[in-house]
Amino acid sequence: MKKIKLVFVAFAVLALASLAIYGCGGEDAINSEESSGSPLVGTWQHCGKDSVPINNYYRKEGLRRFKVFTEKDFVVVNVLDPDKLCNCEIVGSYTLKDSTYVEKVGYVMPKLRMLIGKENTFKFRIEGDYMFVEGTNNPFNEIWKRMDVELDELTKQ
Repeated sequence: MKKIKLVFVAFAVLALASLAIYGCGGEDAINSEESSGSPLVGTWQHCGKDSVPINNYYRKEGLRRFKVFTEKDFVVVNVLDPDKLCNCEIVGSYTLKDSTYVEKVGYVMPKLRMLIGKENTFKFRIEGDYMFVEGTNNPFNEIWKRMDVELDELTKQ
């Protein structure tokens, strides 16, 4: 039974990630602000305080964190190279007004159940390929780098 659940969850994560990245606009819509009313739409990799993408998240070599935004939804996914493994940490919706966005957590991995339904508010600014995020009702102050690559290229970096 656990294998069936795991396969179903893995398929659901891949389907959501594919939908989030490719959406209805095909490859031309990937990371294109012109195709979107939201400057957040696209795939972002988590960076350290030095604005360099983190390639050893949780001190595990090859583990990287990505956040994918569609027009109104987001997903946070961790990818482990070279094992080609991933796990979905958070899935939810967001609203955007000026330089503030609010995430509403809808689905989480089991150890993050306490976040379901939580709303996190962020001030953000985008400078070039970087998004600087400051939590206003939470401790998350982060830097994300826009990834201008296709999904299958993420594991080749």
